[in-house]
Amino acid sequence: MGTVVARGKGKRHPPTYYHHYILREDEHPPAGLLGLQSPYGRGAQAHPDELLFVAIHQTYEIWFKVMIDELMRLRTGVIARVKGGKYQAAARALRRLSKITRVLRDQYEIVETISPTDFLVFRDLLRPSSGYDSCQFRALELSAGLRRDGAYLRHLVGEKEARGTDAGELASFVARVAEDVEKGRDPKLSEYSLVRKIAGTGDAKGLKLIARSLAADSLRDAAYEAVEGFGAGSGKGKAATASRSKAWRRAQEQAESSKMPFAVGIDPVRAARVEQATARLYRAATGGELEEPRDRALLDLVEALVEFDESFRNLRTVHINMVLRVIGSRPGTGGSSGAPYLRTTLDFEFFPLFWSARNVMDPP
Repeated sequence: MGTVVARGKGKRHPPTYYHHYILREDEHPPAGLLGLQSPYGRGAQAHPDELLFVAIHQTYEIWFKVMIDELMRLRTGVIARVKGGKYQAAARALRRLSKITRVLRDQYEIVETISPTDFLVFRDLLRPSSGYDSCQFRALELSAGLRRDGAYLRHLVGEKEARGTDAGELASFVARVAEDVEKGRDPKLSEYSLVRKIAGTGDAKGLKLIARSLAADSLRDAAYEAVEGFGAGSGKGKAATASRSKAWRRAQEQAESSKMPFAVGIDPVRAARVEQATARLYRAATGGELEEPRDRALLDLVEALVEFDESFRNLRTVHINMVLRVIGSRPGTGGSSGAPYLRTTLDFEFFPLFWSARNVMDPP
C-alpha cells in the first residue's frame, strides 16, 4: 500500500500493510484475526465443520458491531439523522443495514450445509452457550425499537423489573448488574431473565452494551416522531384518529383482561396519530401532492424503515428453517426450547405502526 501522507501537511507515517490493518497480526501475534477461529473439538468430538460454525458466528458478531454503530453513532448514526431531520442520509444508511441483514440471512443457508449427524459430533461442546446469549444481537434489537413488544422486556430483565418500568430505569438496573459482575459481586437476581443468564457467564461488557442501548433513544421512537405530525389538523383527520385511538384502547384492555401481552406498548392516541399520519403520507404521494422535498424524503425514509424491518423478519424465518434442518425440534444448547422459542419471535416488528397503517389506508 506504500507510504501515505498523514494528518497535517508534509507529515508521513510508516507504510500500512494488509496483515497489520486487516488481519491485525501486529496487535495479536502471531496469527492475529485468523487465530481466533479455534475449534474446541478433540478426539471423538473433533469435526472439520466446527471451523465453519465458529467462523460464521464470529462473522455475525462483526456485522452486529457494524449495525449497532450505524444505528447509534453520535451525530451521523441513523437515529441521530432521523431526529435531526436528515431523512435522505438516514434512508441511505438504512438500505445498507437491509443489505447487511440479507448477508446474515444467507449465512444461515451456509450453516444448513452442515448435516445433522455431523453437527451432533461437536454440538455438546457449545453448552450452555447459544446465539441466544449474544449481547450485541439484543442491543441491536433494542436500538432498532424492540422494547415493550409482547414479553420482550420481561424476557430480557425479568417480570418484576419490566413491570411498569421505563427504558431508562431498566438501563440503570442492567448497568448495576454489570457493575456487580465486573466487581465479582452477586447481583442477587431472583427470577429468570436473559440478564441473569448473561450475568452468570461473567459478561459485564455485554451487559453494559445492553444498558447503553436501553438508555438511548430507539430508531422506532425517532421514526414515529418524524412521521407523527404529517398532514395533521383537518377535521376528517382528527375524527379518524379519534376513532382509531378508541380501537387501540379496546384492544389493549382486552389483552390486559386476558393477561396476554399486547404487541405494542404505546399510548393509544399516539399510536392512532402515527398510523393516520403514515396513511396520509402515502395518500399524498399517490395523489401527487408531495411537493416539498422534505416530505418526499420522509416517505423514502418510511419505505427504507419498512424494508429494514422486512429484511429482519425474513432473517428470523430463515433462522428457524436452518434450526429445523440441522437439529430438528431439539432444545437449544443455551436452554431455550429451540425452534418453538424462535417461532415466538416471528411477530416482532421494529416499526409495527407502519405495518398496521396499511389497514387504515384509503385511496386519495
